[in-house]
Amino acid sequence: MPIDLTQWPLASDVEALITGAGFWPADTAARTAAAAEIDIALVAAVAEFGTITGWQPFLAAGADTTRHFALPDTIGLLRLDAGLVTLTELALDGVDCAVDHDFWLRRSHAAVPYPYDQVQFAAWVGTTHGLLPPEPVAITGRWGYAVTLPEDAWNAVRTGGAALTVLNLTTASDGIIRTVAESGFRQIFDLGVKRPDRIHDWFTTFTTTAARYTRVVV
Repeated sequence: MPIDLTQWPLASDVEALITGAGFWPADTAARTAAAAEIDIALVAAVAEFGTITGWQPFLAAGADTTRHFALPDTIGLLRLDAGLVTLTELALDGVDCAVDHDFWLRRSHAAVPYPYDQVQFAAWVGTTHGLLPPEPVAITGRWGYAVTLPEDAWNAVRTGGAALTVLNLTTASDGIIRTVAESGFRQIFDLGVKRPDRIHDWFTTFTTTAARYTRVVV
């Protein structure tokens, strides 16, 4: 079945990976617990992927949202500190601005297919607009790294979710309290618990892939 790259992996995708590796439990009660662990692990893996890469969110939502920003710098450059994949509207103090006339969308880095993460205003004189609110720039669009996930990013979250699921099941059976909800994804893997090589490989895939998409801040 083709991968749906318009959404993050589903629980069934992670379950299939775990089953293929021979880690899926045979006991019915254990399977129920494992299914619940997958749901928790996927949420944690997606959140950690965004944290490592610096793209929040990484997968753009299906609808526009508006974010507000302070004024650009003295040369008219506004750094968004986020990815913008599609623009619907940009307004300054409630007045609509025209793309490619009043401003241009810029990418700060071109080594990978970055989304827009900067706005360059055509001419900027900060005093011409009088007294402005603290965040007068309103940008409406779809925020994220991409509307269609790169396949390796999709797979990274799948493997990260699988690794965390199996590790949680293993540590629970050893009497170690799971803290994924409280402490986050990375801390779980820093517990020092001995884990199968497959889990280590899955986690390595997750971290190395996330590192490739780390947002460059300039």
